Amino acid sequence: RVLVPWQGGARVGLVVEIVDDARDDLNLKDAIALLDTDPILEPDGCAALSEIAKACFCFAGIAYQDFVPWGLEPLLEHQVKLLKGVNLDELPAGATRLGRWTSAPLHDPGLLEFLRSQGLLEETAQVIGPTKEVVRYSPDFAPPHLTAKQTQALEALVEMQQFDSGVAWATAAGVSAGIVTKLMSMGAAERVRVPQIVALPAAPDVERAARASPETTDRADVLEPMTVARLHGGKPNERFAVIAELLRRTDGAVLYLAPDYSRLHRAFAALAGVRQSALLSGDLKHAQREVVWRAGQRGEIEVLFGTPFSLLAPLYDLKLIIIEDELSDAWKLHSGSRAFIPEVARIRAAHAGAKLLYAGSVPAAESLELPGIVIPAPRARLHVVDLAAQAEPPASGPMMNMPVARESFPISTTLKKVLRQTAERGRQAVVIAPRRGYSADNH
Repeated sequence: RVLVPWQGGARVGLVVEIVDDARDDLNLKDAIALLDTDPILEPDGCAALSEIAKACFCFAGIAYQDFVPWGLEPLLEHQVKLLKGVNLDELPAGATRLGRWTSAPLHDPGLLEFLRSQGLLEETAQVIGPTKEVVRYSPDFAPPHLTAKQTQALEALVEMQQFDSGVAWATAAGVSAGIVTKLMSMGAAERVRVPQIVALPAAPDVERAARASPETTDRADVLEPMTVARLHGGKPNERFAVIAELLRRTDGAVLYLAPDYSRLHRAFAALAGVRQSALLSGDLKHAQREVVWRAGQRGEIEVLFGTPFSLLAPLYDLKLIIIEDELSDAWKLHSGSRAFIPEVARIRAAHAGAKLLYAGSVPAAESLELPGIVIPAPRARLHVVDLAAQAEPPASGPMMNMPVARESFPISTTLKKVLRQTAERGRQAVVIAPRRGYSADNH
């Protein structure tokens, strides 16, 4: 990322290519500052981004916004100052305040652009990381006569030097919030902003995926050598068992993409313990997304579970991309590039030199011709109930005079028992009734 002059102001831009022979008719401008020491996208990611933009008939910047979930609007510290020795008398009004380093947003953008075009302006810019507000001890505080509670609170602050908040200070000292507020008004502490350390979100330590069985191993043997393959049918746990075996065998990073929140977290819970894993989704804040992104770039993440905007994550030595349920409508982006992720994933895999696996209960029409494994569907359990042969009403009680036909329609006694049992076990059931609109009997 670079900070560049743009339309009278300054904007964050991305360096995607260096051209040696620039056209003579271009009005070239110097970049204000280089904002990163490491690239956001590796060369294969940039090449994939360009091809995805062409395939989706959109600008590369629009595709970038869809597939890179952070970085375009960073918090910047942009400062400006006039060059030394400039005659202030010949400059427009307002330039006199630029004799020393000051924040660029405090000045008129038009004035800065004029001085910039004349080569009279020095500029620096850097990205400001996440910060948090803390309550910090003031070493110059000269305590007057304090009460016992105030002395107790001050001793706790001197020992710890700072707390995350006044409430945390009061809790640690064992005093009321009013004591802390009084000490702060006396100058014992001040609120300051300090850099916030953003840690990589934790993943399960214990392997939860099913252990490899002979059948699972055979299926993995079939899928392992294929460049583009599919794994469909069966139950989710059966597919996860095969995928877990592939994760163990893959000598490199793996990108696992799911179409929605529920399936992403289901896969993460089932497979995250197989290898060093992380989650990249919209639940994370921008600072956390950057931490995950950079960790994958350094090779600290072996399996990344993410939503569509994780497609271009620069995982070190990417070897396998898994798309879950490529039939889902959620893969179609309804704005921006309007990309269909299962299709553009082929472009990403080709530029990274990675294999591609489509997995899910039901394949898409485009996946039917791919080689792979189809796990047999689980055997359905069918129980037929004859409404005319229901149990007799009880001999006593409030139900003794109710006709069986009335009590059994439209939901049979047996079905009521099954629904009650389903609720007691914390499961779910769907009742499909051949009726239109509202039915008092069903409700």
